Amino acid sequence: MFGFVIGHLIGNLQFFVGPEAINNYGQLLRTSPELLWIIRGFLLTALLLHVVFTLWVVVENRKARPQKYIKQASVQVKQSTRLMAISGMLLLAFIIFHLAHFTAQNVDPSYAGFHDEKGRHDIFRMMFAGFSNPLYSAFYAVAMVFLCSHLSHGAWSWMQTVGLRTKKIAEPSSRGARILALLLAFGYISIPAAVLFGGFGKGYVAERVRSEQASRQESEQGEHISPAAPAALPGDTPSPSAKGPASASAAAGKPSTPANQPPQLPTRGAPVPGEPAPPPVPLPSAPEPPTPPPQAPPPPPAKEGPQP
Repeated sequence: MFGFVIGHLIGNLQFFVGPEAINNYGQLLRTSPELLWIIRGFLLTALLLHVVFTLWVVVENRKARPQKYIKQASVQVKQSTRLMAISGMLLLAFIIFHLAHFTAQNVDPSYAGFHDEKGRHDIFRMMFAGFSNPLYSAFYAVAMVFLCSHLSHGAWSWMQTVGLRTKKIAEPSSRGARILALLLAFGYISIPAAVLFGGFGKGYVAERVRSEQASRQESEQGEHISPAAPAALPGDTPSPSAKGPASASAAAGKPSTPANQPPQLPTRGAPVPGEPAPPPVPLPSAPEPPTPPPQAPPPPPAKEGPQP
């Protein structure tokens, strides 16, 4: 858990490097969703086991001494130890909200539509939008303070649990745990503070908003291109102020033709509205071959007479 808190902070601090760095980091995590969910499942399991065993230790301690002390005089109990139960419950509530806010994006579904110019999920813009809300930033900062307190106790208590804490290293380990916890809390709180009080990233987000609005307007103009002049609908009557050939044709009872369109000529064989259909035109047949003229009969043969 301590290693995850450190690694998560290193990834989040890329917010100060710029949109390219943090968005590339987010895209890298999305390229291996199976591995990412395995890590998340491991962390959630470790968190649940931590809560269960903590409650189990509390119950066992109360069973060991059901009667309370007449005078409560704690020895060497730090403030972080006294706040372990409160900080633990607050951190559990914060983790649930944090996952719903930035991971599942249920708090503000518009985060899912944030994309940079390369088509990647715009983590930079999502963090800016989330931390621009004073309530979210305040809750985040308070949770990080309690995280500092919780980690300050856990960083040295685990050494005592496994038997590595001795009188020689007791004070240095406690001091080092407090310094490390303060650095972690400062690193996490610096991000919402830079957005809320310093306006960090405001110029980039404004540029992205303008770019999206311009793209949306171009797409809307392309979808709503109207023709130069609408065609006349059947049954429309021209206005009295109309002049010219269109008015004359309308007065003569002929359908008017818009000025920007050529007159539609009826096709051959198509009936004209208001007139009976013409009879079908017979198709010409193939010409018959010419009859040859009659031939004259041959002349009769000449009769032969006596020769002189």
